[in-house]
Amino acid sequence: LEGSVDKASAADSDSYFASRPRDSQIGAHASRQSEPIASLDALRAQTDAVARRHAGVVPRPPHWGGYVFLARAVELWVAGAARLHERARWTREVSAAGGTQAAAGPWNVTRLQP
Repeated sequence: LEGSVDKASAADSDSYFASRPRDSQIGAHASRQSEPIASLDALRAQTDAVARRHAGVVPRPPHWGGYVFLARAVELWVAGAARLHERARWTREVSAAGGTQAAAGPWNVTRLQP
């Protein structure tokens, strides 16, 4: 897999966050991802506190955002008997603009020998 990764714009992150289920939005506020926590009960207490604080619309937390990945190449294969695998590589041109302003061309597929 080859491609480029850019941080999504604040507007794109806001839009995606707003499309998430309310419980997921609350969880995004409550969880300090990958930080240690004493127990599941402690996490539930954090979640309950956030739910009380945001009775209406849940705003996107400042630390929460997305990324845009534009693949330039993808290779897949399916195992076949006697090493006669189905194998192919998809490639396309991706503009150098980066982020959500980048553009990607059509995919071209090439069948490959195993």
